[in-house]
Amino acid sequence: MANKDDDYEVGYSKPPIDTQFKPGVSGNPAGRPKGRPNMATVLRQELERKVTINENGKQKKVTLMEAGCKQLAHKVAKGDLKAMQLVLEIVVDSEDDASVIHDALNQAEDSVILEKLKARFIKHVDHEDF
Repeated sequence: MANKDDDYEVGYSKPPIDTQFKPGVSGNPAGRPKGRPNMATVLRQELERKVTINENGKQKKVTLMEAGCKQLAHKVAKGDLKAMQLVLEIVVDSEDDASVIHDALNQAEDSVILEKLKARFIKHVDHEDF
């Protein structure tokens, strides 16, 4: 910061010295006001809330998300096709789960291909005379 005695030219990016912020004093003492949470934040907070459920005759505290997943899993076990479709969509949309499933499918396909190649190779070697 320049002294008042210096030649200080006021202009672009050079405010008058008397209007500049003083060292250690904030230009916004109240700070940025807190905003309202968006829908995703409110939903996440609600899904993380604990509730009491009955499981196998015992009371248990779980999050709403866990309770919902348990109910969805029970519907899938009973053969509810809409529940099955929803579970498959959730799994595919989940990046981690989708990559695990994708890797497992690729490994299964790879092992089938390798077995077929092995069988062809063995068949070919059996007919060759060395």
